Amino acid sequence: MPFWRRPKLEDLIVDLRMYVKEIDRTKENYQRRAEELYRKARKAAMEGNELRAKAYLRQHLECDKTAFALDMFIINMEQLIFDLRNAKGVEAIGKCLGKISKCLGKLKLLDVRGVASVVAKVNRQMEKIGLSVESVFDAIKDYEPFRIEPLTEDEVDRAYDRLLSEIAQEVPKVPELEVKAAELQKKREEFKSRSER
Repeated sequence: MPFWRRPKLEDLIVDLRMYVKEIDRTKENYQRRAEELYRKARKAAMEGNELRAKAYLRQHLECDKTAFALDMFIINMEQLIFDLRNAKGVEAIGKCLGKISKCLGKLKLLDVRGVASVVAKVNRQMEKIGLSVESVFDAIKDYEPFRIEPLTEDEVDRAYDRLLSEIAQEVPKVPELEVKAAELQKKREEFKSRSER
């Protein structure tokens, strides 16, 4: 293969590193949004608005799960980029590229922007080396970079119960507030009895 047609792994590695940094910024945005939504859920719960509090909690948990999945992606990608940089031979490079492609594919489930173009670059690199994407994926079919679990209503209910407990413990012992705390405690107990049925 002439030198001008050789695949440029270094260019791809630079692109992947830049993309990982972009995903890290996206993760931080999700973390900030999760904190903001938790504060809103807490305020709604203190006002006695259970529906609004649970809606904010649901969004908080979604953001939190997304931030966690993005963190898992970053950890996996940093290791895979390291492995790619140190891979010797077409087969080893192909496996690394396949794992990177699978890891990037997980981001599609999260609807993260820019992932399609990075996946295309990785797949083009495999083709330049002379490997078919299908054969590489067959070789790594058992590779699972990380899992993305869907949010359940049970998780939202447990988070709401924890929120009510947290609020009940922090309320100062002022007569008017004691009544509010008693109301929250009553709602918490009603919630517990409903969830146990």
